[in-house]
Amino acid sequence: MIRTVGLFLAAAVFFLNAGCTKRRESAPERIQASTSIIGDIVSRIAGERADVNVLIGRGENPHSWEPTPRDMAELEESRLLFMNGLGLEEGLVPVLDSLSGLTVIDLSQGMDILGEEHDIHGETEHSGEEDRHDHEEEHSEQTAEEHWHETDPHLWLSPRNVIIWTHSIAEALAAADPDNGDAYREAAAGYREELALLDEEMAALMGSIPPERRKLLTGHSSMAYFARDYGLVVIDSIIPHTSDRAELSARHLSRFEDMFASEGIPAIFIEEGSPRAVMQFAETLARQSRGGASVVILKTGALSKEGERGSDYIDFIRYNAEQIAHALKDGR
Repeated sequence: MIRTVGLFLAAAVFFLNAGCTKRRESAPERIQASTSIIGDIVSRIAGERADVNVLIGRGENPHSWEPTPRDMAELEESRLLFMNGLGLEEGLVPVLDSLSGLTVIDLSQGMDILGEEHDIHGETEHSGEEDRHDHEEEHSEQTAEEHWHETDPHLWLSPRNVIIWTHSIAEALAAADPDNGDAYREAAAGYREELALLDEEMAALMGSIPPERRKLLTGHSSMAYFARDYGLVVIDSIIPHTSDRAELSARHLSRFEDMFASEGIPAIFIEEGSPRAVMQFAETLARQSRGGASVVILKTGALSKEGERGSDYIDFIRYNAEQIAHALKDGR
């Protein structure tokens, strides 16, 4: 009897372990995405074949985020991480070298990257502007150390960039999971069709703004890719850097105030989660303006909470575009 019970227990343990093994084998791959925006895009392509964990959550600012012990545990147990790159995930970069088993997909690789030249005073020289050569002549005697180049990490703010991302994401998923490679590529192709329609919608909406009003003043340098692809011009930013963690400059704020007054732009577009000092400065200018300029909040660094506008990538872009079009067409 004892032997029979023992055999029964052994059989039960065997089948229990076999069932657990089968479940483990069929469980979706755990994949890491640095931001909520990248997580949404990866999830659309991976579907139920992967379990996508987002490190920098909805509503969080990627410029100021730092990993927690739980985030480190997630990274250590995963094989694949999708990140934006170009210094966006400032808190993540220092820990990557310690994660030897992690494959990092830097989505900025192979992209057409925009950037700015800064001088020692924090002034910017936007790449491609006609007055750049005049600025270079004015400062011709400054040394190379007095100028520095800053790349713009805000790639996701143009759907045309994300269309390119879908190829990289699908191929990375296929390389990690070859059995489902065709499914990833098919899902990416379907998502690209949605993004192409979004791109057409954005072009039409921005095209409905009178040409003389297609000008942006922003909290920091975040909207260059969107502006490039949809016919807008970023005139200036309160913080003339691609990170809103940079310090405010009294000299630049004075120049921004003059620019705001002279251009007659009906709105200042502030990125959600910007430093309070940036918001206060924008609100002060708007109150003092003739004709009643407005301060408009854009969702730029993270998706909104579930159930709110901007909770998925497509609605995130659509929401921002609607805010911009309404403010520029109907403002002062």
